[in-house]
Amino acid sequence: MNTNDDFIYPDKHLKIDNTHLSASEVAQQIITHFNIDKTNA
Repeated sequence: MNTNDDFIYPDKHLKIDNTHLSASEVAQQIITHFNIDKTNA
């Protein structure tokens, strides 16, 4: 992060507050954000 609390490459990072989320909810956010293909999973 820089001094403005921004990521230099925001499209390559995902900030998740997982305090009240399950592991599967966090995983789904990651899959969606990075457009990960789940067909081979």
